[in-house]
Amino acid sequence: MPLAGSRVIPAAWSDHHRPTAESAMTGTCEILLPGPRETLDESAGEMFWGEFPCRVQQHNGQGADSIAAGQEVQQREYLVALPVECGIDFITGTTGHVIHVLSGNDPFIVGRRLNVVQVLYGNETWQRDLLCRDVLTQNRVQ
Repeated sequence: MPLAGSRVIPAAWSDHHRPTAESAMTGTCEILLPGPRETLDESAGEMFWGEFPCRVQQHNGQGADSIAAGQEVQQREYLVALPVECGIDFITGTTGHVIHVLSGNDPFIVGRRLNVVQVLYGNETWQRDLLCRDVLTQNRVQ
């Protein structure tokens, strides 16, 4: 039990730890918001929201594979960490924001386009955590 008038977690705890969390963001990601798909050009109509340092790691050990319309669909989930100060009110789902991985130490993650499916919030936040999905059967590495 804390002493009377004291806090278990000190004020500005998150602010103190953000530089450490951000120093572990060794990749670069751009944030896109897809527009209408009227052409076969994958980037047509996309709105650029910004480029930020990021950390990308696979979230689940085993993918969610299924069969849809007679075609195997392979999906993987990733946890993407961005600086809290990125200031984007993310839209989730298949028509929401997309994280395009521009650089990283793993050459196989570079070029991936990950759909933001969930934004993880908390009262102590060192980084902005996004749960993203990669549909491998539809994702071309550029």
